Amino acid sequence: EGALVLSALRNAAGWTAVSHGRDNGAPALWSDMLLDTVEAVAGNGRVSAVACTESTVYFYSEAGRRILPALLLPARVAFLEVGPAPSQSVVAVTCDASLFVWDLATSREVVATSVAPLLRAGDAISLVWLTPQGLPVVAFKSGHCYSFHEGMKRMVRVTDDHFRPSKFAAVGAGGAAGRGQLQRAVEIAARPEQPRAISGMMALEAPQVDDISRSHLETLLNGAMALQEGPETRDRLPPPRRGRGG
Repeated sequence: EGALVLSALRNAAGWTAVSHGRDNGAPALWSDMLLDTVEAVAGNGRVSAVACTESTVYFYSEAGRRILPALLLPARVAFLEVGPAPSQSVVAVTCDASLFVWDLATSREVVATSVAPLLRAGDAISLVWLTPQGLPVVAFKSGHCYSFHEGMKRMVRVTDDHFRPSKFAAVGAGGAAGRGQLQRAVEIAARPEQPRAISGMMALEAPQVDDISRSHLETLLNGAMALQEGPETRDRLPPPRRGRGG
């Protein structure tokens, strides 16, 4: 049948034609005209989102009907994503480092926070996505991945590159964490090359490696719970070799 495609094309009259259809040449399933200039689109077949340079976002239903009036944001959109179908959640990160998640099924804002505290010199956001539960995940080029903790109402770091000396570092490369959101984040954390890590690993003593390995597993477990992963993911994590109080 062909893959679903959401496209935007600006004409000489200054209007942008937004259309949703399949890439097999069939007529568009729906279309709309916007006077605003489109710079990002996202959709999953159930809902679609269109962000414009005027710091506006338009939302569409599966049939192409506008769900809400144009939503005004504090700045232009840098990242725009829709959750996996049948989710009706949308995430946006704006150029002023604001992060928003909206549930279009209820016309409700579920997350409104800032990623500014996560930004570091020389680092940048590389990827943003939504979990099936509607939680945002923000990945950085450094390998750090953050999500929004529903209980604490703050961004939390679910994976990072701090545990290269861990005995369980292969969890990130071998898939022991399963194939869910945690594994995706762990694989991103394993990508950056850190030359300093090699000399640091050689200088560590066995008890220190044990402590790092235990902390690594605790971080993975807490990350899985923050991402609301199912027990099948948590059960794949190997148990620590020895416990500690608390």
